[in-house]
Amino acid sequence: MIIVSDPDFSFENTCVTVGKFDALHIGHKALMERMDAYRAMGMKTAVLRLEMAGGESVQTEEPSPCLNESSIRTERERTELLEALGIDIYIRLPFTDELAHMSAEDFVKDILVRKLGVKAMVIGDDFRFGFERKGDAELLKKLGAEYGFETAVLDRIRCDGQVVSSSLIRKLIREKRLEEAYKMLG
Repeated sequence: MIIVSDPDFSFENTCVTVGKFDALHIGHKALMERMDAYRAMGMKTAVLRLEMAGGESVQTEEPSPCLNESSIRTERERTELLEALGIDIYIRLPFTDELAHMSAEDFVKDILVRKLGVKAMVIGDDFRFGFERKGDAELLKKLGAEYGFETAVLDRIRCDGQVVSSSLIRKLIREKRLEEAYKMLG
């Protein structure tokens, strides 16, 4: 797996998913499993992880002995899991002020098309992107038609009747409901 932490990167013919991936839970894994179909078509799979300013998404390199709400997965655990899931490229992109103010259209054009050479996107149905989170799945499909990439939208994953999310996992950890949290982490 190629790991990129420099914002100056360039790839071609990729299938991409984008997010914070702080917990890397079963919903995230479903996105990556869907990417396998695009890999079979000859594309490289890429995870673009947006790392928050101040290191919010950057975890210690030491393995965690147990779950805690501030660092559900360490960076080492995340990297190893992405590699085990067959991801070809892992990009850790700092979520700078410039990126935070980038329009959804410019994010697609400048990051996904120009830097990543995207041919397919795999996202969840609640995916939002761009300045003020104005971009959504419908806009991504429209821009995909314009720029020549496909967009696959997956429904959110449920576990025991609840939509799986990093915030829910953190809540379960705070409430010491670790068995439920582990189940959602897979």
